[in-house]
Amino acid sequence: MVWAKTRKYPRFTLQCPALIDFDGGGVMRKIQAETRNISLGGVLLTCDAQIPAGSKVGVELQLSPAKSPKPINLIAKGQVVRIEKRSPLGTFMVAIACEQPFSCSPYPEK
Repeated sequence: MVWAKTRKYPRFTLQCPALIDFDGGGVMRKIQAETRNISLGGVLLTCDAQIPAGSKVGVELQLSPAKSPKPINLIAKGQVVRIEKRSPLGTFMVAIACEQPFSCSPYPEK
């Protein structure tokens, strides 16, 4: 018998810039990433850094809707649940489970 994978929340394809904050051995690191898909329960990203599974992270998505005068900043906290090396050059797929759904945070005024 084959068991179908079921997810708590549907996933949606979304490619946008993201920032990931995490503790990299006692030093807080902020790295650039790009989303691949998103749901209410988490996000899948690609980045050039290997973030250990189990790491607590902060995630910030930077959306620029065509009809919005300002970008939209979505933030969440979560934990890395899976990481896969995607290329010999060091690109990684990082799956993050969110503690709570993403919330909207305004960009700071310039």
